[in-house]
Amino acid sequence: RRTLLAFPVVSMFFGFLQTIFVGVQLQYNGLVFACIMLYIHIQSNDMSTDYLTGAGNRRRLDDIVASLIDRKVSFSAILIDLDSFKQINDTYGHKEGDSALQEVYHLLAETFRRNDTITRFGGDEFCVISDISTLSQLELAVAKLRENTEEFNARREKPYAIHFSIGYAIYDPLSSEDYNAFLKRVDSLMYQEKALHHKASSGMRS
Repeated sequence: RRTLLAFPVVSMFFGFLQTIFVGVQLQYNGLVFACIMLYIHIQSNDMSTDYLTGAGNRRRLDDIVASLIDRKVSFSAILIDLDSFKQINDTYGHKEGDSALQEVYHLLAETFRRNDTITRFGGDEFCVISDISTLSQLELAVAKLRENTEEFNARREKPYAIHFSIGYAIYDPLSSEDYNAFLKRVDSLMYQEKALHHKASSGMRS
């Protein structure tokens, strides 16, 4: 959006320069420069965006987390796995499975703040990077996601319900934990909850 807004501003700026430097053709140069800016932005955005959901992709996640760790900044990561995604695909088809992933992204975008980064971690997993640095605030954010998910399911807009397994943690910039170790820790917490969900589901079936 900022790039699109800058497009006419750049053209107007070069138009203003044209009134000062009358003998020099600057308006055309300004239009070309603005088009180049727009093209570079679109190319950069395509390289860091998941084409299916509109979330950031794994490359964007890697770049952001690595940058935060290098700068020794405290931040939090929330890893979200869509439970029973294979069942959705098998029962309703891959097109509906794609739609489910898009619904997940919309739920995340609805829940988290504009300055939080939502990325598709891979497959049916998403990762949210936030500047939240206290556990109480992080737990509130996760609780809000669960609440919004329950409201989505209550509306019954889909023939299936959406359920998540979630792992979350805060990165301590004073620790020696590197990028891979931190993500592995969050991933492990998510799988711990996923195992509990699987156990509870198995118990209900038995």
